[in-house]
Amino acid sequence: MGLISGMVMGMLLGIALMAGWKYMMTHRSIKRISKAADIKLLSSLKRDDLRKICGESFPEWISFPVFEQVKWLNKQLSKLWPFVAD
Repeated sequence: MGLISGMVMGMLLGIALMAGWKYMMTHRSIKRISKAADIKLLSSLKRDDLRKICGESFPEWISFPVFEQVKWLNKQLSKLWPFVAD
């Protein structure tokens, strides 16, 4: 009796784990698709439109010109460049 009930319980647990995994992966996929659509819509907006939407919480890196957005990278490259030049 113990062997059969153990096998049945193990199969039920395995099926429950597989169903839970499928549900979570489907839920994750839907969330990722939704986020990708939101990002695509935001990327199509102009800078002035973003300022209207964000208001005071407008990120600083958006308001600067393109060449100033990567200060940290320029700083790291200036440290690294003497070693690369050799």
